[in-house]
Amino acid sequence: MAFNKGLTFRTALRTLIEIGYQVRFGVLNAAFYGVGQSRKRAFLLAAAPGETMPDWPLPQTCFNSPQLTFELPCGTKFCAVPQGKAAPLRAVTVRDMIGDLPAVRNGADDDDMAYDKSPESAFQKDIRAGATRLRNHICKARVLWALCAVLASAII
Repeated sequence: MAFNKGLTFRTALRTLIEIGYQVRFGVLNAAFYGVGQSRKRAFLLAAAPGETMPDWPLPQTCFNSPQLTFELPCGTKFCAVPQGKAAPLRAVTVRDMIGDLPAVRNGADDDDMAYDKSPESAFQKDIRAGATRLRNHICKARVLWALCAVLASAII
C-alpha cells in the first residue's frame, strides 16, 4: 500500500465498491502460515453481490509480530486477523527450512548430489517428499583476487 502513496489501492477499492462489490482488505504476514520469515502483504478480497466473502485464514504458526495493525485515514486501527499468542504450530525458522542442506563451496556446480543427512524438521521432511537426491545445489564463484585489487587500489 506504500506504492504510489496508496493511490492504486484506493482507486481499486473505490471502483469495486462503486460497482456494487463487497470488499475486504487486510495485511497478512506469511510467517503466520509456515514461511520462515516475516513477509507482510496487503490483500484485497472482492465478491459480487450475493456471493459469500471468505474469512481470513487463521494463523497456523506462532510468530511474534505486532505490526499487522495499520491506521485508517479516519484514525481507526485495523487488523485483518486478530493478534493472538496461540496457533497450532510453532514458527518455522530458517534452520527448519535449510538446516539439512550440505555445505556448498565457492564455485560448486554439483547439479545432482545425495543429501548427507536425514531431515531435521517437519518442514524439511515435507519439502523433500521422500527425495534422497538434491538438485541444483550450486554457488556462483566469487573471485577474491578482484576484491583484493579493489581494496588495494583504495589504499594506494
